[in-house]
Amino acid sequence: MQVPSTLIIQKIRPSYWLAAMEIAWGTFTFAQAGMHTMPQLYAFRFLVGFFESSFFPCLLYVLGSWYTPTELGRSSHHLSTRHLRLTHLKLNELLSFT
Repeated sequence: MQVPSTLIIQKIRPSYWLAAMEIAWGTFTFAQAGMHTMPQLYAFRFLVGFFESSFFPCLLYVLGSWYTPTELGRSSHHLSTRHLRLTHLKLNELLSFT
């Protein structure tokens, strides 16, 4: 979905595409609560991954159309390190809670 998603946002406004993918991602994530069988689990997890996979490449495409190449490297670096820091903080919270 990463390559088709990047091609799609060249034709459709990224704000519409990303909003639709995020809403679908959230909807299918919450809908997993109503599953009853393993095939349903596989189908829902596939769809959640399908909708989730379009976010990061589209984000980099949008950032790349706003920034110069040197600024893009810096902004994507800040984006990824911020994500790693938040993940590390959440992991520490979970481990200290138990």
